[in-house]
Amino acid sequence: MANDYGDQIKYKESPYNISSDKVVTASGVRTALGTKEDVANKQDTITDNSTYYPSAKAVYAHTSRVDNPHSVTAGQIGARLSTWVPTKSDVGLGNVNDTSDINKPVSTLTQNALNNKQDTITWATSISASSTHYEYPTAQAVYELVQREL
Repeated sequence: MANDYGDQIKYKESPYNISSDKVVTASGVRTALGTKEDVANKQDTITDNSTYYPSAKAVYAHTSRVDNPHSVTAGQIGARLSTWVPTKSDVGLGNVNDTSDINKPVSTLTQNALNNKQDTITWATSISASSTHYEYPTAQAVYELVQREL
């Protein structure tokens, strides 16, 4: 059985006695299962040790602590005073100009398009062959044209 698990040959000897050439008994299985915690190097406390593994209960207890067991400072986690006011650079807007709408530049293309627009609407009260593209007929003028054409 132990040979099926690669490098775990050390478990073939006492106290584990896990071996593929031994008869499996209920007592042997209980003994093997009773040693699983020892085999895993589990411990009930949190330490700086790469050999031992903390239990789930120890991890939960440690992560639930609110008394700052590692003496972490506010500066280490980037905390700021309550009076701190962020600047444009603090929030990634260092290259943004803060200009009022009236002072914002208009692109050349936009300005050229605006220059070609009609300043005011010229209403045409009648429609004829001499009407221009810059005049907008009133509803009455359209109605009268349709009536004339009928």
